[in-house]
Amino acid sequence: MKVYFETYGCTMNQGDSEIMRARVPREHELVEDPGECDVAVLNSCGVIGYTERKILKRVSILKDSGKKVLVAGCIPKINMEGVVASGADAILPAKDIGYIGEVLQELSKNKRFLTYGGNNGFEKAGIPKARGSSSIAIIPIAEGCLGGCSYCATRFARGRLRSFKLEGIVKEAEECVAKGYRELRLTAQDTAVYGRDKGWSLPELLTRICKIEGFFRIRIGMMNPRYATEMLDELIEACRDEKVYKFFHIPLQSGDDEVLKHMNRGYTVR
Repeated sequence: MKVYFETYGCTMNQGDSEIMRARVPREHELVEDPGECDVAVLNSCGVIGYTERKILKRVSILKDSGKKVLVAGCIPKINMEGVVASGADAILPAKDIGYIGEVLQELSKNKRFLTYGGNNGFEKAGIPKARGSSSIAIIPIAEGCLGGCSYCATRFARGRLRSFKLEGIVKEAEECVAKGYRELRLTAQDTAVYGRDKGWSLPELLTRICKIEGFFRIRIGMMNPRYATEMLDELIEACRDEKVYKFFHIPLQSGDDEVLKHMNRGYTVR
């Protein structure tokens, strides 16, 4: 059976696709052309309505062309009704992508089911990945968040914070540097809260990775300003190392305190 991947959305989703591609059973063939596949895996994003509608329409188009379609990623937990209506053959929520092999085996037997999952403890750091780049390595450090933003759908798709093991992340970083990767992209829904559920912290992780010998740079993924400001001194100190890009991706949602209050963002303009 020939399998094709199509990825939408954030760096975390790109990393999830790398994990899934590495877990495709050997008897199946990965292809880059959707016209050649038997099964199309759409790793979906539901952060905005336009993207969600675009992906669901894509499912219908692929189904009309005779393909089996597996919808993975965020949309299944955000709009299950829409995924079912689009005609998807199988659904694999973002937290359950470790089941990709089992799902493909079922589809190869011409079975059709609408959901498959239940694994809420899948460790995404330190496991094999089919990298999409020879120079940039995406390394997931956590999944989920601690926020309760009023209008965010991603928190339903990814759930509460689950930080991945610090030692596993450092080991993956070491292996990537040894293989010649020059940029390590640490990714999560909110990198600022990394380790808060395990007793670790983002500055601690950065300090550990910076001790790895070799020529490389670290790019830190998106962080919520509410939690970034709580560890700002430690974060800045860790980022003084030449191996860390002097770059923070901090989404400031509004310039109005009343709007921020309604959004439940947890910070003010000041």
